[in-house]
Amino acid sequence: MLVQAHQLVARIPVYRTLVGLVALSESLIGVAVSDPYLSCARPLKSVTALATSLPELVAEHKAGAFVVGLPFAASGLQAEHIARQQRLLAQLIKHSAHHEGTQLMACSYGASPQHTADGVATSYRDNLLWDQTAVDELGVQGASRDASIHAAVALQLFLDEHSGGWANTFG
Repeated sequence: MLVQAHQLVARIPVYRTLVGLVALSESLIGVAVSDPYLSCARPLKSVTALATSLPELVAEHKAGAFVVGLPFAASGLQAEHIARQQRLLAQLIKHSAHHEGTQLMACSYGASPQHTADGVATSYRDNLLWDQTAVDELGVQGASRDASIHAAVALQLFLDEHSGGWANTFG
């Protein structure tokens, strides 16, 4: 079920996580997960096929909903990023409709334009809690890890905006 970003946090079942997805390319989907208090995100292993990975993600991480984000970029978003986000969201809705037991919710999310790679790196340096998202590893461990870091950053920005982020847990 597709919901608007501002409705998602209020509708997610208690102690369920949010799974963040970002399509960095046509064949690589970065994955991140929130804690059950919806305060911080951490990167997971990237996937190449959402249809086969979806049941595992839901079961292993007790996912209550998905946030399909956009990668942060050095020079802003391009039309291809938005097109990949929309295709990923359509795939997610199609495959989650067949998921047993619970109706999964999803939303698309695009962080504000000031969230560029440089801006995120600056936020990372200024906030010790960003070590969960591993932004300092970008470009160090390959495209698969980079995709998941993009997903973690997108999910963390969503959490900061819609659930209070770390302040929700840490005051």
